[in-house]
Formats: sequence, structure tokens, C-alpha cells
Amino acid sequence: MRYIVYYIIFGVYTMSYCQNIGEHQWKNRVLLICTDSFSTVKFQKQKSEFEKYPNELKDRKLVVYQITDKNYRIGLNGIKLFETDKEIFKKYIKGAPHFRVILIGLDSSIKMSAKSFITAHNIFDRIDRHFQKIATLISICLFFE
Repeated sequence: MRYIVYYIIFGVYTMSYCQNIGEHQWKNRVLLICTDSFSTVKFQKQKSEFEKYPNELKDRKLVVYQITDKNYRIGLNGIKLFETDKEIFKKYIKGAPHFRVILIGLDSSIKMSAKSFITAHNIFDRIDRHFQKIATLISICLFFE
């Protein structure tokens, strides 16, 4: 009986945490790879592109979600399927997914969206440019103090 209670509590906690992309705010960036099916060629090609760069994903605090309208997985090697939260799906996907890659920043706003294959370096450049912009602004502020 005790194990059943632990399982239920852990399951509810895990499901509620994973379904809320907003939980990543100020901690991680989120990369959504949205598709009609996890088996499409486009999806597999995009997933393979990011699998080549595990260290770069980690360095940039990127958490990858693989999403269909019914299920999603967390991470590039995510095996466990979770039921897709319809509100999150509507908020970020807006219509039939077919295929879309969405970069969500630390502030939970959409920083980039593409409806076709996008290179990992394109995503990394977008993130890195933002850091360069912030560093420039800080140096200007320090200069005028």
C-alpha cells in the first residue's frame, strides 16, 4: 500500500512538472520540435541534427521537447511519453503542427520559430548573439558610470 501511495504522489508530481513548460522560466531555454508523428523523416532529421551537439545544448541550458498533438517526450533520448497539455499545444503551436521548431527563451517568450529544418548552429547563433548584446550593453553602462 505504501508503495502505491509513493507511486501516485511521484507520478502526479512528475506529470504536473513536465507538462508546464513555464517551470523552465529563468532556469532553461526550451526547444520544441513539433510534428504530426515522431516517425516522419523531417522530424528524425531535425532530431539527429541536435543529437550531434549534446555539450552545446547543455552549455546553452536548452531542454528539448519532442511534441505531437497527443504526446510529448522530454530530451532527445526521451522514451517516456506524456500526454500533451492542450493549452500548451495551442499556445505554442497554433494550428496543425505538421512541422515546427520553436525556441523559447529564459523569459518564456518565443525567440525563434521555423516551419522547416533548421541547423543547430542557427539556434546557437541566435542565443549567442543575445549574450553578446547584453555584454555590450553592460560594458556601455559601466563606461558611463
